Amino acid sequence: MDVRYVESFVTTVDCGSIAEAARRLDMTSAAVAARLKALEQGLGAQLVQRSGRSVRLTAAGLNILNSARVMLREARDLRALANEKVSLGELRLGTFVSALTTVLPPVLRHLYEKHPNLSVSVVSNASTELCRMVASGDTGNDWNVVMATALLAMLPPAAVVILMQRWFVKGLVDTEK
Repeated sequence: MDVRYVESFVTTVDCGSIAEAARRLDMTSAAVAARLKALEQGLGAQLVQRSGRSVRLTAAGLNILNSARVMLREARDLRALANEKVSLGELRLGTFVSALTTVLPPVLRHLYEKHPNLSVSVVSNASTELCRMVASGDTGNDWNVVMATALLAMLPPAAVVILMQRWFVKGLVDTEK
């Protein structure tokens, strides 16, 4: 199974459309659609249902989505190990739609300047949906949740300690609560 096809599937689901996934992957919509079709044929199940310009997960797609995300993280970590790079893991951010163009760009620019090998994934949604994802465990296991004004971050436990120490020193953590 080609990991790039799995990446196309996950990106399409995250974007909600093949066209937007194609933009994010720097591909044509036809190439992303072909990858999805090949993945579906290889697995013997329809993973997404196309409806106009949007896509929705089928039951089979929903069943494999978490495993597909894990597969992508493992493949990224494997590449890092093979190239003798230290894997920083993945920073998963949840943010309001309005923060995508205001709060998030300077945060990501700073992160990439300091940690160019860090993998970052961003989900934008309403705050109620982000909270539902955290409460239902859709964020993954063994991750701590850190909330700032317009960002929600899911971090490995060790990263939370470091982040909270830095925020405390800079006065970004409110110790009154």
